[in-house]
Amino acid sequence: MVSGIFERQAHTVCQEDADLLVLGHSVPKDEKRALIRRFRDHSNAPVLSLLEPFDSKLPEATFGVDAGKPEDVLRMVRQALCI
Repeated sequence: MVSGIFERQAHTVCQEDADLLVLGHSVPKDEKRALIRRFRDHSNAPVLSLLEPFDSKLPEATFGVDAGKPEDVLRMVRQALCI
């Protein structure tokens, strides 16, 4: 597992091969889109976007789930990784 907490780190991490990209709920939508584009240049793995309540999934993301529901987040991670 690799993480990036600031924009520059996140863009660097998105250039690595990964099984899943998880984007936090506090990442602005425009930044999420940019990170997904960067990730897609290097991987076809699924993208899980954590959402605020009543927020909607970005079309570019594979999955979207309310970050305030940990059981749903875990279910989505399992689904994304096919475990």
